[in-house]
Amino acid sequence: MNISVTTLWTMGKQNSVGRDNIEYRIQNVYASLLRINDWIAFGILREETAIKPDREITLQIHQKYARYLDFDQDLKGSNNLEERLRELNAWHETTRIKPATATIEAKYSVLLHNHDFGTLIALYNSTNVRPRFASEDRQRLQKEYTMLLGNDWFDELRELQRVTGIKPDRRIVQREYNRMAREGDSSSIKTIAGITHITPELSETSVQKGYATILLHLNRGNYRQNYFSCSLDRRRLKRDIRRFRRITGIDPTEEFLQEVYPLFAKEDLTIDPR
Repeated sequence: MNISVTTLWTMGKQNSVGRDNIEYRIQNVYASLLRINDWIAFGILREETAIKPDREITLQIHQKYARYLDFDQDLKGSNNLEERLRELNAWHETTRIKPATATIEAKYSVLLHNHDFGTLIALYNSTNVRPRFASEDRQRLQKEYTMLLGNDWFDELRELQRVTGIKPDRRIVQREYNRMAREGDSSSIKTIAGITHITPELSETSVQKGYATILLHLNRGNYRQNYFSCSLDRRRLKRDIRRFRRITGIDPTEEFLQEVYPLFAKEDLTIDPR
């Protein structure tokens, strides 16, 4: 900046320099600051002069936002996602000009199609503009939820639901609940219920297969006390049976209990696995 903010503002107060002239010079300084990416000086100049950026400068600011949001484009010194969003926010705060909502929403659609949830979530956290997906994108979002649930990516599920404000379809969640029940995975059922607030509706068949899976793990030696031990970890086995029963709300069959109950030591017989 060749001329200081104070000097410009002082000149504007003098009779020899009219208001139109000082505003013209301020807009030129704004343009220079945009070119050198100096949002700090831009903010000071606006604060000190109370002169708003004109239409041309505002257009340039929106073009800058668009470049920041073009994550496939290299930007000198701003190729890191966090750095780009930090600079975008800085320009927003100092210029008091918001990024165009339509631009951000269009970017959300692209990120969703590219399965780039990390960038989508970071963009929302930075701009606080909630995605408004069209019907096609909503259907795609449900497919992404199916993929996240199928891979047990619960953190991504939680964040994507928070950002979009859209829950996974109830049918998708119930299907995953029953899959997890068949796998004896009560912990994941509890986690998903906590994220989606959708009550599990489990079939008797799925739950009994889950109990059978626990037995299968037992027979494969997955309940050893440690890797080198052949001793049964009875405490963990009882805990898993009780937790599975509590979360599913369905009792194991008598056949299951007859197989499991004799495994516990005599001192444990007072503690019914049910």
